[in-house]
Amino acid sequence: MTGSIAGALIGGKILPYIILQEYKILYPNIENLMFPYNLEHSFVASLASLVCILSATLIACTKSLMEVPASLMRPVAPKQTKKLLLERIPTLWNKIQFNWKNALRNFIRYKKRLVMTLFGICGSTALLLVGFGLKDSVDTILYAQYGKICLYNEVLTIDATASEKDKAELQDLLSKDSRFKSYLYTYQMSLDAESDNSKEILSPFIFVPEDLNSFEEHVRLANRITGEKLTLKEGEVIVSEKMASVLGVKEGDILHISSNQKDKKDVKIGGIAENYVYHYVYMTPDTYESLYKKAPEYNSITLRNNDGVTIDADEFGKEFLQYDAVGGVQSISVLIDKFSDILDSMDMITLVLIVCAGALTFVVLYNLNNINISERRRELATLKVLGFYDIELSQYIYRENILITIIGVALGLLGGVLLNSYVINTVEVDLVMFGRQIFFPSFVESVLIAVGFTAIVNIIVHFKLKKIDMATSLKSVE
Repeated sequence: MTGSIAGALIGGKILPYIILQEYKILYPNIENLMFPYNLEHSFVASLASLVCILSATLIACTKSLMEVPASLMRPVAPKQTKKLLLERIPTLWNKIQFNWKNALRNFIRYKKRLVMTLFGICGSTALLLVGFGLKDSVDTILYAQYGKICLYNEVLTIDATASEKDKAELQDLLSKDSRFKSYLYTYQMSLDAESDNSKEILSPFIFVPEDLNSFEEHVRLANRITGEKLTLKEGEVIVSEKMASVLGVKEGDILHISSNQKDKKDVKIGGIAENYVYHYVYMTPDTYESLYKKAPEYNSITLRNNDGVTIDADEFGKEFLQYDAVGGVQSISVLIDKFSDILDSMDMITLVLIVCAGALTFVVLYNLNNINISERRRELATLKVLGFYDIELSQYIYRENILITIIGVALGLLGGVLLNSYVINTVEVDLVMFGRQIFFPSFVESVLIAVGFTAIVNIIVHFKLKKIDMATSLKSVE
């Protein structure tokens, strides 16, 4: 109960704060977030902890109370080992060193402790991988959305009230500006979208490029899984991946688009494109015109800088807002800076998960090693009498821990991949899709940290083994 109260007080403030920092990806202006304690949640969490602990205690007590008092007063007899499957293959068994043969036999002899240790190492490794995987997933949004998909650097919004003369003046200016590699007139408007496969109604941006050749220089559409390049075709649209997932549609299905649920239009989906921020429906000008019986009125211009050219966002805004045809400006560099700040907050989440994983590893391994030493004190004391040095006695235990660590880490990496996928799909909001891959360095770091925590426990175990007194341990308790 004491631990539950402390956990509720700490967890009710720290973890919600860290998690909600991620939602600032969409709502960067939210400040002064409050995290009031929820008594109902705290009670349920405490009750779950209490039930688990009392259940384990009840099982242990029941087993002991079934014994007669005389048996309980005698030391527990060492468990007998069974012949291993590997021993039935003499060719392999004979190649194993004698010390490792003993470790393998002891490894199997204490099955319950084996399972508990594997669970602890597996759980800590999985938590570590989730922490690094979350960071990788958010990193993907930054480098993929604004470096791989959206290739343009600035966006100009055209003032709806501007005259044709003002628009022509702006176009002439852009065509002569040596800083820009190319520019693309686009029509972008938020509409409603739904499908027959879902009750959800989304509000994606309709994206209609004026020039399809220039479009490929500004937006790169491809299937995330296959890597296949997607091109806009007449009579079809390409939708973003998260939108397709929410609406439950695939290539070849029909999408219903409308304005405020009025004048619905049906269009065939020609492809599912990789995309991480917001929802998009891409279509050709002819497709738009066939749907709405009018040509699109281009209301924005995307600009792609020449290679090596960097434009200051503030100066860019001051420069172009003075033109009557420009109603607004947006620099992708500003968005990247905002995302970079958010990515920095991911370091705190990773740190919290590392601390939790480390605590899990340390507590489980430390307690299980203590039990191991207590149950095998006479065996270990006998080895000392037979001439084992302290380091040799420690290695006798370390070999078992090394085997358990290798298996636990391997299972933890597999479990971490599955857990990370579940967490990503759970914490995602509708307008953002996190990355789905975990980078190789994250696997390496997770393994190194898990092994590091195990090594710390082994060092502590070494000093406890040194304190075993041969004479006292071998005295009969009777």
